[in-house]
Amino acid sequence: MTSKCVLALLSLLASLAMPSRAADDFASVVQPFLKKHCAACHGAEKQKAGIRYDRLTEFRMEERHLWTLVHEQLSTGEMPPDDRAQPNAHERAAILAWIQSQQRA
Repeated sequence: MTSKCVLALLSLLASLAMPSRAADDFASVVQPFLKKHCAACHGAEKQKAGIRYDRLTEFRMEERHLWTLVHEQLSTGEMPPDDRAQPNAHERAAILAWIQSQQRA
């Protein structure tokens, strides 16, 4: 019985720490990626397809469809366009993993 309680407590603590880590990852991984690879076409000055990423500050459930679109475009190589600087494999994998983890949470 005690080991079940410990596991439940650890699970609860991990879930409580998750939002903080997600916020840290957004600031250190996602925001710089969006600024470097997306903001020129989807920022304050230009909003191609009516999409703007410069105002995002975190993953919010009401914006999950936008994040699904980002994931699809990045994973298929549709974005960034060929004439723009391309993210390296590590950058692409990091943002895709972040989106997946937030969608599951």
